[in-house]
Amino acid sequence: MKKDILSVGIDIGTTTTSMIVSRLGISNTAASYRVPEVSITTKDIIYRSPLYLTPQKDRDLLDGEAIRQIVEKEYRAAGIRPEDVDTGAVIITGESSLKENAQIIIDKLSTLAGEFVVATAGPDLESILAGRGSGAEAFSKKYGCVAANLDIGGGTTNVSVFNCGNLEAQTCIDVGGRIAKYDQQGRLTYVSARLNDLGALRGLQWNEGETVSDETLRTIGNLLADTILDSIAPVHTDLTAHPPHGPHPVCVLLRRRGGLLLQRRTKPSGVSRPRPVYRRSTPQKSGNATREAGRL
Repeated sequence: MKKDILSVGIDIGTTTTSMIVSRLGISNTAASYRVPEVSITTKDIIYRSPLYLTPQKDRDLLDGEAIRQIVEKEYRAAGIRPEDVDTGAVIITGESSLKENAQIIIDKLSTLAGEFVVATAGPDLESILAGRGSGAEAFSKKYGCVAANLDIGGGTTNVSVFNCGNLEAQTCIDVGGRIAKYDQQGRLTYVSARLNDLGALRGLQWNEGETVSDETLRTIGNLLADTILDSIAPVHTDLTAHPPHGPHPVCVLLRRRGGLLLQRRTKPSGVSRPRPVYRRSTPQKSGNATREAGRL
């Protein structure tokens, strides 16, 4: 048995919303005398939408109608209809999953997306999907090592740890690129309660409307970076209340989903480009694992 099916994935994140359409080849990989074992044998991306800023009515509500219009527009651009879709998922992630009307919106979108599309929300699934999609799972299996994937989004960072290809642990921490925003005058226009929760652990607090200096921005950036690093450290501090309880990774893959750590239209004067803690993943021809991903 060999068959091609059409799959759609809709991701509604803290910062951005996007859609991807794939054609999946499925076949029975078991011997003729054994119980059928259906597996995905080929994957071809046939359409990828541009990134849209996730529409919101206010801080507590997503704009469901605007999101629906985006999905309808991208279906037309992809040249498909909901009845053409065989499988897929609508996933709402990050701070968007905490909005009051999040579940209502994804339930409605799943009907629009296709009869067999699954609607879901929550950090655990997102962490696992990100770890597999980034290549951390395959890397860990190939080199027989422990690898972690840090998927930095707009409101959260998803962490997954793989040991020799097996998922050991996953978690989600409240650190992302849009948990604080400020305007061209340096005034804070938005401060997530989660940022101040972290700040309180170090005796720091920030309020909307106050002007922040470059030094304050460095302090916030360092706090967020320390929290991410703490999530995969051998010994955890109070910055991560729910770290993944797995073995310490020997390599880390970084993936940025949305925005910078602090959003600003113009670059503040006197701030140099931050030095990355880990090297970017740059596969080499050599089989040396440390050349293929940044080493901790």
